[in-house]
This record gives sequence, structure tokens and C-alpha cells, in this order.
Amino acid sequence: MTTLADKVAACSTWSQLFDVALNANEGIDKKDGDHISGLRFCSSEQLNERLRGVSASVLSLNSVTNKYGFRDKAKELLERD
Repeated sequence: MTTLADKVAACSTWSQLFDVALNANEGIDKKDGDHISGLRFCSSEQLNERLRGVSASVLSLNSVTNKYGFRDKAKELLERD
């Protein structure tokens, strides 16, 4: 079984990362529920919107959770652009 962190790590484009984010709730352990961020609730739709904001340079990287490697992957993609 591929974990959510594995799916994020495998992304090589923003489009792939957006797709993983939109389906993020499916890959989360039951103990975590729908909490993608350890600090507050973040639905997969909210995560996707934050990633889109980062990709468009409207939001900072810190607006994206680093859980499952989302922030690190966004940073990698920004550096590549």
C-alpha cells in the first residue's frame, strides 16, 4: 500500500501535487481523521487551494502543512520553476 507521503514524494509537477492533495483525506490514518495539519483542521480542498496559492506566489510556503511532505515538495517545485 502506497502511503500519502509516498504519493507526495513521487510528484514531479504541480498538477500531480494538486491531485494528491485533493485525494489526501483518503490516505490519512484513521487516528488522524481529516486533520492534514497538526495545528488545525485542513480539508483536502483547503490544502489544494493553499498549494495553488503557493504555486502562484500568492501565499507563502508556511501556509502549507509539512505533514506528509507537502511543504517540502512545494518548495522543491518552486525552486524548479
